[in-house]
Amino acid sequence: ECEETNPYSSVRWKTYNQGDEITICVTDQSGVVQVSEFVDLVVVEEGVSQYNFISNTVYNPEIITPECLDATVSERRVCIAKIRALALFFHGDTFRDLTISG
Repeated sequence: ECEETNPYSSVRWKTYNQGDEITICVTDQSGVVQVSEFVDLVVVEEGVSQYNFISNTVYNPEIITPECLDATVSERRVCIAKIRALALFFHGDTFRDLTISG
């Protein structure tokens, strides 16, 4: 997770409400490889639900906005995905961590 205004800065343990936008940033820390695009992006609430925001590069633009920013002289290439916190991840008063992978 990251700040939209600074995609190279990590954010941790932020609490979201249903419908909020969550910004995810992916970049290479080693400088050996370069992020090209999002092929798959899955959000899992362990033991409860799972949603494929991107599956084989296909996505719904109403709930996710992926984009990649080219590298500059001082910054590495970064891919950003803004996803909506969907209702299926909110169950009464029980809050569980979400795992994002892809």
